[in-house]
Amino acid sequence: MAPIIWALLTGPASATGLQVAPLAGAEKADIAAYYKNGSRLLKALKYRDTDGSSRIVAIGANPNGEKFDARDDKSYTSMHAYGFVEDHGGQLSRWEIKEYHDMLCAVKVLTPLFDVIDAGDGQPLTMVPYWIPCDGLDATRVKLIMIYKDRKYAIRGQIPNQEEDEETREPGENFRELPAAVRKTALAYWAKVMAAAKKDGS
Repeated sequence: MAPIIWALLTGPASATGLQVAPLAGAEKADIAAYYKNGSRLLKALKYRDTDGSSRIVAIGANPNGEKFDARDDKSYTSMHAYGFVEDHGGQLSRWEIKEYHDMLCAVKVLTPLFDVIDAGDGQPLTMVPYWIPCDGLDATRVKLIMIYKDRKYAIRGQIPNQEEDEETREPGENFRELPAAVRKTALAYWAKVMAAAKKDGS
């Protein structure tokens, strides 16, 4: 086979070659097994990293039947996200994110926005967005946790529930270490997350 053609078939994925797709079949069942004791898998995606490795990301939660409305399938007491890389036919965990709350609060997972996107430089950027409403007049907290090259970054903010409160956006301390193109992509995605949280909470 010609070297150029072989490189196209086996080389790293390009900016448009992440091949993100929903996980299915036995692979999905394997990942769903990570969610036990009442928790459930909400969404799992498979993609091809730029180094050619096969990756899986998943998000799940524990249903919150005591607070808010038990019929509300977006209301949870906890959220748990994983990132895996294929290793000798199995899955090796590379990162995980956990969020727990007490009976006064809930974790609301923005499942449609849980995704793997082009970071703006051709690298994959995993987006883990959710918001946290609590009883009372405290501001609603919103979080976007991002994974870039297996390292976590975050943007946190709040949606005011009182007139004297302000809407905020606070990138984490290590956010400035990201390349400019990735920061731009992340901030644009944050706007989508805030819009979705406001819509869900209205």
